[in-house]
Amino acid sequence: MRDRYDDGMAASHLAALEEAAGERVITWTAPAGLPGAIESIP
Repeated sequence: MRDRYDDGMAASHLAALEEAAGERVITWTAPAGLPGAIESIP
């Protein structure tokens, strides 16, 4: 899904947020990975 937004303004905003958040960014590549990503949030 992220592929849709990896161009233009949305991508630059996302990149800025990820940079500001640093190690606190949680990512997943498929909907099935979301539960595991959520569990990794402290």
